[in-house]
Amino acid sequence: MVAVAALLWIQLSLIMAHFSRHSPVLMLYVSVAHGDDTAPGTLAQPFRTISHALQQAIAGTIISVDH
Repeated sequence: MVAVAALLWIQLSLIMAHFSRHSPVLMLYVSVAHGDDTAPGTLAQPFRTISHALQQAIAGTIISVDH
């Protein structure tokens, strides 16, 4: 029973390490003065509103707001 628990722990650790290494951080950009909510939310083509950026965001997304 202990061996099975240890094996499961190792497998879970490997899975978590894989996803933490390979999950890209998503950056979204907002500029009230120069943005457009139909833009892709990149640095060159930011969103206009924070609310739109929040709708596009997933867990771990960083939203940069130009003031």
